[in-house]
Amino acid sequence: MGSAGSVALAAPGKSAESDEPWCEAQTETLPDDVCYFDGGAGKSGAAGKSGQRRTLVVFLHGVIPPNTTWQWTQHRALVREAKQLGFAVLMPRAPRRSYGRKGELYSWPTAVAAQRVEEDGLVESWSRAQKLVESRDGRFDEVFVIGFSSGAYYASSLALRGRLDVDGYAFLAGGTSGRATATARKPIYVGVSARDKQTAPDARGLGGALTRWGWPHRVREEAVGHTVADVHMAHALGYLRSQPHADHAGIDRKNTD
Repeated sequence: MGSAGSVALAAPGKSAESDEPWCEAQTETLPDDVCYFDGGAGKSGAAGKSGQRRTLVVFLHGVIPPNTTWQWTQHRALVREAKQLGFAVLMPRAPRRSYGRKGELYSWPTAVAAQRVEEDGLVESWSRAQKLVESRDGRFDEVFVIGFSSGAYYASSLALRGRLDVDGYAFLAGGTSGRATATARKPIYVGVSARDKQTAPDARGLGGALTRWGWPHRVREEAVGHTVADVHMAHALGYLRSQPHADHAGIDRKNTD
């Protein structure tokens, strides 16, 4: 489970495909196995905790092996953080893909070929989930995409390509500094997990690239391992909420950059 104030991958549990639902018990299951939890975003016209704007986070998980409940550990972290920081969160499921001898994993389409096949359907499902929640509870003032591990690498690709009409991004324990083509450069928080030798160099490299490009961003290192750390989430939300943005964002913008 990791130390207090953070959460890492747990040991494999029961099958999420047969014996257990994909979404953790505290969350609501929406169509397409998108999990939802409102930690205090409030109803339409009502501010969340501490008077902040009504916030929706789209959280992209790390790799999940089939027949485990590793995703629940990440869901529980987001539920706790949503309560602490006053936001609502959508937690979609990544596609299942084969890695040859390494087996199968639920992971995001970081390769260009996979993006061409899968990305439109993924984005449409996230957009449908946002619209469903807003049809019940009213519109969100701001939408942020936060990715962890594999989700951070994919979220950074989305940001650099300007694929989504959201208000900002945060990448925790990962991130790619590939080609940047977006014309609308939304603010980015890069959470470097300093004790994670595998992802920390990539996250630092992304931070350096954002500086060279003049992209609005903040990089912060914390002495944590490969984990969704409460301290990173708090600083990410604080930074993204402080940035100017539109009054309302939707997920389903087509890439015209």
